[in-house]
Amino acid sequence: MKYACVCLVALLSICGAANADPFTMNSSLGVWASIVPPGSATGVGTSQIRWGTPAGGSGQSGYDYDAAAPPPVALNTEVLFLVGTFVHHNQPVTGDSITGATLDITLDMTFGSTSVIETFAYNFQHVETPNSIPCQFGPADGATNTVPCDDRVSILNSIPDQTFTVGGTTYTLDLIGFSQDGGATVSNKFFTTEEQNNYAGLYAEVTSNFTPTVPEPSSVVLLITVIGAGLACTRKRWRRA
Repeated sequence: MKYACVCLVALLSICGAANADPFTMNSSLGVWASIVPPGSATGVGTSQIRWGTPAGGSGQSGYDYDAAAPPPVALNTEVLFLVGTFVHHNQPVTGDSITGATLDITLDMTFGSTSVIETFAYNFQHVETPNSIPCQFGPADGATNTVPCDDRVSILNSIPDQTFTVGGTTYTLDLIGFSQDGGATVSNKFFTTEEQNNYAGLYAEVTSNFTPTVPEPSSVVLLITVIGAGLACTRKRWRRA
């Protein structure tokens, strides 16, 4: 079986390596770079924004971004990982509310011996619902005829042209969505309960434009032929032994 095994390894090799490059995420940093409409919240340029006049004793509504804690984490491209924690402080407020915000996430990464620090921007949409029947989204139990009503936060998209190149391969960071179960289920929408601090992990993946090499059909046929010949030789030797 020696010759067959060698040929099989060769066949697997030319079929292309998995589309995943290893890298290390050393740290992440996130700040709320802008809000919509302008002036509707405080804290722009920091990891926390706040808005509205408290209608009770629980303070303003707001967003927090808490970066994933060190130490550095070894990862692969095309694999989901926790980039940080998103918090929506959903409190009863009056007055102005945001309808959107842009989060800038800066990653410090290492690809082999190459250090990379890149910033990526993502748009969030905010729907602040009035606590009146019928609820637009419903409370956590899904009903529409009871208050208070849930708000909704959505990740709309990443702002284009956020790529970097290492060793001829182009990479970017795709922010996939929110998860409250450790990444088992991820959604780009997060429904948040009134009068609570709502936590969700933000999950992302580093993607690349790397394309595995696909062998020519003739190469595959040749290797299969060689493997067949090797197996035949092996069987012949076994019979003679």
